[in-house]
Amino acid sequence: TSQIDQKALKRLHDSLKRNKVDVGEYSHIAWGRVHESIEDDDLAGLLEEILQKENGYFQAAEILKMRFHQKKDPSLHSSKLLSVARATLAACDFSGGRRGHDLMDYDLGEIATVCLSEKGHAKEVKEICDNLYEAIVANRVYGSSLKKYMATLSEKQPLIFLESFLGNKEVSDFKRSRIFSSNFERGENPLNRISDQTLIDWCDEDPESRYPLIADALQPFEKCSETGNMVWRKVVYSLLEKAPDLKSILDNLTGSIRPGGWSGSLADILQTRLTLFEELKDHPNEEVRSWSKGQLSSLRREIEDIREWEDKRNRDINESFE
Repeated sequence: TSQIDQKALKRLHDSLKRNKVDVGEYSHIAWGRVHESIEDDDLAGLLEEILQKENGYFQAAEILKMRFHQKKDPSLHSSKLLSVARATLAACDFSGGRRGHDLMDYDLGEIATVCLSEKGHAKEVKEICDNLYEAIVANRVYGSSLKKYMATLSEKQPLIFLESFLGNKEVSDFKRSRIFSSNFERGENPLNRISDQTLIDWCDEDPESRYPLIADALQPFEKCSETGNMVWRKVVYSLLEKAPDLKSILDNLTGSIRPGGWSGSLADILQTRLTLFEELKDHPNEEVRSWSKGQLSSLRREIEDIREWEDKRNRDINESFE
């Protein structure tokens, strides 16, 4: 393993200041355990200079990923290094096209797992989330390319994530909902990492505007660990009770039932979701009861039609091989 002593560290700083080599060369510090010979605060100082270079966040992220790879407990790292890690996440503006950014998801997720685990640092975390949101809305990067990273942000800092990604009133409803409805398959929605109670508490602070936002972005159902049946998330019952426009909530729930993509039998998938409407047949609200019964009836007919089509397709495929 190569060692970097104080003299070598000084040469690296001098090289950075004089722009002697391309900033991409500094990613070699990440490999061969080279970074392990550098103390946390010294590494933080080096990373601060790397971040000053154009697109230096690429190299900084690569080095930090390796630094944090086997030490995910933030108490094992200096506060200065954790601060620089947050600065690295905030510096990611995803400029210069999408090439290479698809490969950063794992790196950024690993870094966020460590440097965002501690409480506090709200201003830094808000900057991280706002910058990422802006990059996605501006189409500099696809949210679907950053599944691990976004899931980590929502899990570690749920309230700030919600504020940045749903609470931003300066962005159109279309652009906001597109982040969740188009960029993610339902099972990978980052809101799945946020507890129902946290979502409910956030919505209750401003029910008029926030419940519709959650309804538009949420994956509203999940598999019950005890029965194996699909059940509505707890937050859905708050939506049905407190949302200002019940019809729009029901429309969103209707749209969530059918997958955007699937493998295997679509009829089998939809069959498992019939229990969702069975669950609401006795709801206290008459409009919800009526809607659920109508959905049950139409979904059953749809399943029959799809199954008939799937059976015919399978017969045709089998006959073509005979």
